[in-house]
Amino acid sequence: MKIKLTPEVSYLIGLWKHCRTREGIGIVGSEDMRTTFLSRAMTLGVADASKVRWEAGSVYFFHSAYRTFFDEVLKGEVERFSHANDYAAAFLAGLFDGNGGVEEGKAYLSKWDKNDEMVLLRLNYMTTKLGGRLWIGPADVFLKFIKNWRGVERANVRNRETTRDEWMKKRAARAAHEREKEKKEITKEKVEEKKD
Repeated sequence: MKIKLTPEVSYLIGLWKHCRTREGIGIVGSEDMRTTFLSRAMTLGVADASKVRWEAGSVYFFHSAYRTFFDEVLKGEVERFSHANDYAAAFLAGLFDGNGGVEEGKAYLSKWDKNDEMVLLRLNYMTTKLGGRLWIGPADVFLKFIKNWRGVERANVRNRETTRDEWMKKRAARAAHEREKEKKEITKEKVEEKKD
């Protein structure tokens, strides 16, 4: 049996990469993640239902040929997934479903390595490391790119929308605060000059 890389397999590899179990091919994560991983693996014929093992928070199966294949694909990750096609979209969707999220309209990965970052950069996404996360921008373009391959629902954390009036009030308050600060500094300088 010859194993081929397809977008569907690329998704599994992306999901598996940072959420993998110690033994076999499997993932540790939410029930939605485990169900998505297992159902897609069974649909592709990668997993046999009789060999699947469920444990607290993880699901895995044994298939040495696919395990070796997954490892080989990850060794050449940057070259394989640096083109804007279904393979890259599926792989990044798997990474995002495994450990990504959206907060205040910005997409991020909570686990990544230099190869993941290089793939994103080669696909013309901006990346920023901040707060233990790799932020991906522009988020709307990235999420649209991976949309057709996503399989796990992620909660979006959003702040309440700011209206233009609220924004203008905040801007005016910041400007007033800066002016007040400048006045205090000028007054302090004048007092020091008189002392000299």
